[in-house]
Amino acid sequence: MVPFVNISGYGFSGKSTISRILANRHRTLWRPRITSRPPRPGEVPGNEYLFATAEEFKCRNSKGEVLHETVHPVFEGGRAYSTGILRPEFWPQPCEKTELILSAFGRAAWQIKRDCAPEMITFLVKVSDKEELAKRMILREERVETGVHARWDNNTWYEEIGLDADFDHVFYNDSSPEECVEQIERIAGLLIPR
Repeated sequence: MVPFVNISGYGFSGKSTISRILANRHRTLWRPRITSRPPRPGEVPGNEYLFATAEEFKCRNSKGEVLHETVHPVFEGGRAYSTGILRPEFWPQPCEKTELILSAFGRAAWQIKRDCAPEMITFLVKVSDKEELAKRMILREERVETGVHARWDNNTWYEEIGLDADFDHVFYNDSSPEECVEQIERIAGLLIPR
């Protein structure tokens, strides 16, 4: 059976970097989320996200195609946006050569696993050092002075409410995303490319 891996984590934890490394090392089928925001630099439509207009998102949601929706009051490009997880019947299916099924369902991963994908292996990626988080934000030219505190609060909030326990594996991406990738490959039973 092809391993189905979900990588979750708060912003700047490195989940996208880890996902991209995995996708580059293995024949990967993405099970993307749908969002009404525009693509950010480096995002490939159909990988982590399917990009839709606000109207398209609303239409798919009203037809019952969206299993889980999050409305982001944070304004991106001057407006709020929604992100959702499609129902399993709308997920792309693996072909014979698929080595890995990959998703980034966020905090809802445990609900998706419980309700419709018990085979999914869930990983939560975190950063243990606030200064490392600030460095990553600077590299991406984010507003560090206010953003690092909000992101760090998310990190501690996950622990405080016990969300860590909802994931199969929790690990820290403090030094090398490649080390995290190797951990995921071992746990998921993926052949490590030479």
